[in-house]
Amino acid sequence: MKKVLNGKLYNTKKSTPIATWDNGADMSDSTYCEETLCKTSTGDFFIYCKNVKGHDLIAITAEDAFEWLRKHDLLDKAYKSLNISDSS
Repeated sequence: MKKVLNGKLYNTKKSTPIATWDNGADMSDSTYCEETLCKTSTGDFFIYCKNVKGHDLIAITAEDAFEWLRKHDLLDKAYKSLNISDSS
């Protein structure tokens, strides 16, 4: 999926997926929701959202990306995906 947000082109096929979360509902369930945090080659972040109504892209800041990972308990997965070691 491609979408222009704030004057920038975001493209799911040319970005790096960092982590994916879903709400555990079956894909045919009306409450189904899946989100994938992605990073562009220029370092911008966005969330690719899928649900039974369709899909969308939402541009977010690096700080929001960190909070999204923390909220969904996916920080460890992101560290591995981005080859970052936890120095704490």
